[in-house]
Amino acid sequence: MPRHFLYLFVFIALYACFDLVFDYDEAEGLQHVIIDAIGTSITLAGVFMLARERLRTDQEIRQLRASLGEAERTLAQRDAAAHQAGLQMRHAISSQFDRWNLTTSEREVAYLLIKGLSLEEIAGVRDSKPKTVRQHATNIYAKAGLRGRHELAAYFLEDLLVPEVP
Repeated sequence: MPRHFLYLFVFIALYACFDLVFDYDEAEGLQHVIIDAIGTSITLAGVFMLARERLRTDQEIRQLRASLGEAERTLAQRDAAAHQAGLQMRHAISSQFDRWNLTTSEREVAYLLIKGLSLEEIAGVRDSKPKTVRQHATNIYAKAGLRGRHELAAYFLEDLLVPEVP
């Protein structure tokens, strides 16, 4: 609830209190004072309820902001860990390519094969002919001692995809 509503109710409650005091001093009649007292009590009760609700809402907002901050920190840590894992994976793949003595072109094709691109897609990405890409792929499989793209991907990914043991 907007703060100005709370201020408005406080003003009304103060006005009602002053009116009650002045009416009592003027002694216009007990019935009028009782009615004013009831109205003032209801107004004060409303003010206290609004103030309590405002405090509760402010506390919830603070808790939500704290939770959001914690979630953002956790996400940043996970992003950093994922980035680090990606760098380590890329280094491991590059080291294996070194051991297989892949050329620069063969490395590019091998990375794209591992990513799952087709030979035609790789040719488009590299701006080369599909036959050239097919020859690079054949050379990669021969140097690695693998039978195809599935074995190439599995070579690097199978250790990452170990099923969880309950």
